[in-house]
Amino acid sequence: MLSLRLIFVSLVWGVNFAFIKYALRDFGPLSFTIARFLLAAAPLFILLGLRGVPLRVSREDRLPLIGLGLAGITFYSIFFMYGLRYTTASNSALLIAMSPLFAALIRRYGERSAFPGMPLPGPCWPPSASSSSSATSPEASR
Repeated sequence: MLSLRLIFVSLVWGVNFAFIKYALRDFGPLSFTIARFLLAAAPLFILLGLRGVPLRVSREDRLPLIGLGLAGITFYSIFFMYGLRYTTASNSALLIAMSPLFAALIRRYGERSAFPGMPLPGPCWPPSASSSSSATSPEASR
């Protein structure tokens, strides 16, 4: 049953790029982003209300939560829509799928101790291969 759910989620995410590309022919990127989030948020808030889930956020968590929401949801979605407007759905899907690799490479070169002992293509190698090779690690080059 779990594998069927994972297949369903993969299909929804995969079709998402083509659907958005098609929708952007009739909508602007910003208006489509707003409509998409309103249509998703309304049923979620209704479901939370029916289940009695409290929506309170502690005072000290509010500002970081707003910042994370703006950066991780709002800005990402707007930039995603504008980017998809100027490229193909398949190119967009490939770029998004490579984002963990980009994040690892940025961290690798932005921080000296991010991946100690890991060779350059580390995100693609199994842990045993990265721990056995120290010739390309940052510590070996010091």
